[in-house]
Amino acid sequence: KKGQTNLPNARIRTIGIAGCGRGVGTSHLAISMANYLMGVKRKKTAVLEWNDHGDFARIERFAGKSGNRQERQRYKMEQEENRRNVFSIMEVDYYKMADPAVLSHCLSRDYHYIIMDYGEATEESLYECARCDRKILVGSLSEWKVEAFLEILEQTERRDKSWRMAVVAGGEDTRKEIESMFRCRLQRIPASVDAFRITQEEILCFETLLFAK
Repeated sequence: KKGQTNLPNARIRTIGIAGCGRGVGTSHLAISMANYLMGVKRKKTAVLEWNDHGDFARIERFAGKSGNRQERQRYKMEQEENRRNVFSIMEVDYYKMADPAVLSHCLSRDYHYIIMDYGEATEESLYECARCDRKILVGSLSEWKVEAFLEILEQTERRDKSWRMAVVAGGEDTRKEIESMFRCRLQRIPASVDAFRITQEEILCFETLLFAK
């Protein structure tokens, strides 16, 4: 649906997040990571909805009802303009149903990071995700979801070292078995109820996912 995209601005770091199956927390991770980058690292961040799930529209409705007065006023102004399909929460900009034109717009702005939320991984989204500076695959080790994770790991077994694997749920024995099988490290994502409140445990996790070599 998107077609090929170019990521020419080396000044801005791009982070691609793709989920190995539905409902593994891809968007939740993208939002949490954006709030970490903006709130903790003080790096201006945008999140692009690079899928057709429509989750950002629901988040936007939340933004219109929550947040401080300044954020609500900015939300109202952007609703009236309705040009870029963008809204903001806690200084992070969210672009609904983004496309290459939106990406080009963001690459010309003063962002430090652009997070691409690819939703459920497909052959096309994995190809596009591979163009990002840091790629993150999110999977679940729950018995009814681990098969989808294993299928994607097999497809990307020859990935470069800039890929990171993150997992939710499941037991430690399963995690260690998969690590041994694919010779990779699976970073466990801490349980998170609120993507807009970053815990110390999440900070340590994101430091590894984003900055470890």
